[in-house]
Amino acid sequence: MRWQFVPRRSPLRPRARLYVEVLEDRVVPSTSVLTYHGDNSSTGQNLAETVLTTSNVKSTTFGKLATASLDGQVYAQPLFVPGLNVTGHGVRDVVFVVTENDSVYAIDSDNGQQLYKVSLLTGLAGATVTAVPSGDTGTGDLSPLIGITSTPVIDGATNTLYVLTKTKEVVGTVNHYVQRLHALSLADGSEKLGGPVVVGDTSFDGANFTFNSGPSVNGDGDGNVNKVIAFNALRQHQRSALTLVNGLIYIAWASHGDNGPYHGWVMAFDASTLQLKGVFNDTPNVLSGSTSEGGIWQSGGRLAADAQGNIFFETGNGAFDETLDTNGSPKNGDYGDSFVKLVLDPTTSAANQNINGWGLKVADFFTPHNELSLSQGDTDLGSGGVLLLPDAVGSTTHPHLLVGAGKEGVIYLIDRDNMGKFSSTTDNVVQKVSGQIGGAFDTPSYFNNSIYYGATGDNVKAFSIANGSASLSTTPSSKSTDSFGFPGTTVTISANGTKNGIVWAIDHGGGQLRAYDASSLGTELFTANVSGTVKFNLPTVADGEVFVPTSNSLVLYGIAPAAASGLSANAISASEIDLTWTRNSTDESGFKIMRSTDGVSFTLVNTAAAETTTFADKTGLAPNTKYFYQVVATNAVGDAVASNTANATTLSGIPLAPTNLMVTASKTQVTLSWSTATSASTYNIYRGTSPGGEGATAFKTGISALQFIDAAVTPGTKYYYQVTAVNSFGESPRSAEVVAHTLTADEAFVQELYVDFLGRSGGLTELDSWVAGLPSLGRDGVADRIARSTESLTRVVDGFYSRFLNRTPSSAEAAGWVNGMMLGMTGEQVVDSFLASAEFAARANTLFGSANPDDSFVRALYSLVLNRSNGSVPASDVSAWVAAIPMLGRNGVAMDFINSAEARTGEIRTFYGDPTLSPLPYQPYLPNLLHRSAAPMASETSGWIASSLDFLTIEVRFASGAEFYNDG
Repeated sequence: MRWQFVPRRSPLRPRARLYVEVLEDRVVPSTSVLTYHGDNSSTGQNLAETVLTTSNVKSTTFGKLATASLDGQVYAQPLFVPGLNVTGHGVRDVVFVVTENDSVYAIDSDNGQQLYKVSLLTGLAGATVTAVPSGDTGTGDLSPLIGITSTPVIDGATNTLYVLTKTKEVVGTVNHYVQRLHALSLADGSEKLGGPVVVGDTSFDGANFTFNSGPSVNGDGDGNVNKVIAFNALRQHQRSALTLVNGLIYIAWASHGDNGPYHGWVMAFDASTLQLKGVFNDTPNVLSGSTSEGGIWQSGGRLAADAQGNIFFETGNGAFDETLDTNGSPKNGDYGDSFVKLVLDPTTSAANQNINGWGLKVADFFTPHNELSLSQGDTDLGSGGVLLLPDAVGSTTHPHLLVGAGKEGVIYLIDRDNMGKFSSTTDNVVQKVSGQIGGAFDTPSYFNNSIYYGATGDNVKAFSIANGSASLSTTPSSKSTDSFGFPGTTVTISANGTKNGIVWAIDHGGGQLRAYDASSLGTELFTANVSGTVKFNLPTVADGEVFVPTSNSLVLYGIAPAAASGLSANAISASEIDLTWTRNSTDESGFKIMRSTDGVSFTLVNTAAAETTTFADKTGLAPNTKYFYQVVATNAVGDAVASNTANATTLSGIPLAPTNLMVTASKTQVTLSWSTATSASTYNIYRGTSPGGEGATAFKTGISALQFIDAAVTPGTKYYYQVTAVNSFGESPRSAEVVAHTLTADEAFVQELYVDFLGRSGGLTELDSWVAGLPSLGRDGVADRIARSTESLTRVVDGFYSRFLNRTPSSAEAAGWVNGMMLGMTGEQVVDSFLASAEFAARANTLFGSANPDDSFVRALYSLVLNRSNGSVPASDVSAWVAAIPMLGRNGVAMDFINSAEARTGEIRTFYGDPTLSPLPYQPYLPNLLHRSAAPMASETSGWIASSLDFLTIEVRFASGAEFYNDG
């Protein structure tokens, strides 16, 4: 297998072209890094890296782009998904990072921007939830907090990230230690699949464990209760990376330090439901004089998997039964310091277990002949991870191989089909290479027929393995010149097919990122100091970038951006030239704007923001002058080569005429507005009373806004206007002419009726037709006909529906009520019908949800008829009205509310436009007719409130009065 990636056709990627290749446009498939060490074989190689080469990975063209701050240590490898649609951010290339504070971050790979952060400190009801303090585990190996240690895994088909968290949850005085499996949406980090699911919940009082939930296996090993070993969520540490294969999530556990009781566990979960499908314990039965142990930690390495779903891993110090059964397997099922091959076991269940658990079983294994001395000397085999080699390097006899090593520094080449089991005198493996590497706290990588180890206190070393040979070189074929302190390094390899192979490594002891030529490790390409690296983590390389996790950040490295192209320049005015270009990068920090007057010597005049493709140059330009431009993409690493050169000549200094001149008129003023005239400083207004009669002298000058209100007008008069733009160079030609007709007092009166009752101004022809009727109808007759017109009543009915039923009526519904009002129904009667309807009752229950629907009904009347808040209504008042419903009916109660002095007061004050009511309570179906600047006096309102007139009649009388007429 090779690097697990999802090919996508993306827009032109910045790193899809080297910055020196400015004439060629290429679209390159982006590479997803969805799992630890790149693929289920754990090869560590990315063979689709087309940007980073052995030529451009050097200090002059490669370096740090950005740093994203995080809330805790990162032991897990960052994962990468390009072209992801992130909620609220659009399509981004995203790095996913997890911390020991139980946080998941989505980081924009192009600039280090945090797209979202999700805290997974979820817990039991009423619990105080934190990540686990290291002191609670009895070791400072990982300090100060333990939350998410292992590398998650991503399902690219469903855009789901699976991650295992560990939390301390204090309920009262009880300390719960809980491990959960989460399935998160990549788009926003939200939980999926009904997750999270609790893997195990263990309480500990300092002396005794209580297993509240979690799986168990049968056995008499450490920590058993009545020969049942429960999963201990405090003691078991989940360091190994998660593995997704054939629809199952595999998760393995070891310990914190060597604090027992603990075992090596593997569990399988259904990736689509999170249901537990299998449990494996590698040391279920204790041997006399020994402890169980057998942790599966591999320095963070993954469980490797082949295409058939067979699972391979190494175990640490722990019990091993040198007494074998008839199949050559340990008779008690204990596999300390071993290579193990697991397969599914559908014949078993939690109630019907095999010797190691259920759902999973050992299909094969290899244990070194000196396993006892390894265990007694704390020389774990399981400190290293396994690598499944491609079939091409296998032989006819041994076609399927794996390689692995441990603290002893012995490299084992093993036949995955016949792993060798155990012999006390020899190791039945394909090959052993001893004495060539230090202790292995890493997972080896594979590229171009070489296996790469970065052992502790040792150089990075390559061992060759020819196709068809099934044999490693017994000495390194290449090694780095510098060495790595504890715990060594797990390397990542980037390459374009078989070319430009680069070995990337973090020196945790020295705090450095290093890059080597994969074909000759003695050639060091790049070194950079990285502050705060933590052991076992490793870099991720994808799409021309390298992502390095630290104790509190993610550091992004890359090359200088690709050049911009397609630059064009367009003169807008005497003092502005607009630039447009094609952006071919996504990791730029900005674009330098370079300008010249001779096309040879360019000067930096400004910098455009990242992700932009336009710029308006308004600085220091002279009229009628030719300027040349180049645009240069830049970032923290350096500058791209310049774009093509474009030029433009600024316009003469006088501005163009204003456009889009618009006019509106009332009885007392004319309002003009227009669009900006480029380079204008002020505007002049010309006015006349006949077409073309504006004259040579401006009516108003020096106007800086794009609007002018002409209040020096006579009602019933036509005015003609033009506008010019002015700057230091002179005055523009005049705009197109517009005409405004100021309204007479009668026209203004009718227009105000239109605005208040119909919601529109009305055309002059419409207004004048009503004005012509004033002598015969009078103001009250005109107001009555407009207020009771179908158009006006439809607005009233729409308002009823909006306020009381919270919806828009159909045309048929509205027409029915309008016809009823035309035939004599009052507005109050219509409202009463609304309030007595089942639909209003349903809305009342939605709003207030009382156990008694009548209680909700009354509270809704207080809210929607009297405009009172629920908290301001005495419960005794509500109870009194509820008690009246059996006698009055809901119609009667509703009508009492409608006709109450309180409701009438609100209506009358709305008509007055009482400014102390904000907002006016009964709009939109009751208009603000008088627009008062102060509250009406009680003497003004009392007569209206006491009258028996319906509100439509009151409206008409308000609209017929002198105050309304003069206000118009």
